Amino acid sequence: MYRSPRLSFTRLTRSTALGALFGSFVIASSIPVGLAAQGTSGRRITRASSSGTLARPVSASSRPAKRLSVRELAARDRSYRIVVSVAERQLRVLKGNELIMEAPVAVGSGNTLRGLGRTWTFKTPRGVRTVQRKKVNPVWIPPDWMYVETAKEHGLRIEYLSASKPRKLSSGRKLVIRNGVVQVVAPGFTYTPSLEEHLVFDDILFIPPTTTKNRRIEGELGRFALDTGDGYMLHGTRLESTVGKNATHGCLRLKDDDIAWLYANVPVGTRVYLY
Repeated sequence: MYRSPRLSFTRLTRSTALGALFGSFVIASSIPVGLAAQGTSGRRITRASSSGTLARPVSASSRPAKRLSVRELAARDRSYRIVVSVAERQLRVLKGNELIMEAPVAVGSGNTLRGLGRTWTFKTPRGVRTVQRKKVNPVWIPPDWMYVETAKEHGLRIEYLSASKPRKLSSGRKLVIRNGVVQVVAPGFTYTPSLEEHLVFDDILFIPPTTTKNRRIEGELGRFALDTGDGYMLHGTRLESTVGKNATHGCLRLKDDDIAWLYANVPVGTRVYLY
């Protein structure tokens, strides 16, 4: 999901590279654990309540059931489903025991990033998710971590740009937002930076509001995406060489042909198991 920016003279561009107690006392508490449900005499051991009355016998059927792992849940599911082994970086589409399709995926790098008083760890989340929507030519609105990562890479300071208050630069010119686009203005002067460029002035990387066109990046997520919510998607990439590696910020990245197949063949509502 991340586009590696490049520096072009004084401009930092975005174009080349860059989504889980006990109750009261137990009678005959010296009885071994293995005999807790049934005493040595063959009689059940019961618990006394705080009122002194005997509670219901402890039986095997009343014990909490063992919680199944995601992998076990995926194996028990007979429906059409996506199963992803994060460790193997492999995606499979199954129906019952039949393998319909499989493909390599890039998964979270596991790296940790700090900035703006926050910490991000880029892991692909395990669990059971659902395909909530499908997208054609998805547009990426990069989270704050992308700007933090870029600023650290290029030794820049970082600052949020206000949607309503002009930001005066050292040159005397101002950064303003007009019609959803960031502009540099002065009396008799207006300059509109390319939407393919990061906003770098006075060695500061400005983070544009999410409502601006400057915060929208096209093409970074490939031609198709399957959105599972909370910012996590299965999507394409400009960087197919990273597929099969721990390289993303949490999403699953696939080659163009593979994500195109998923888009065409996986309906909304399909469960996605990640273990």
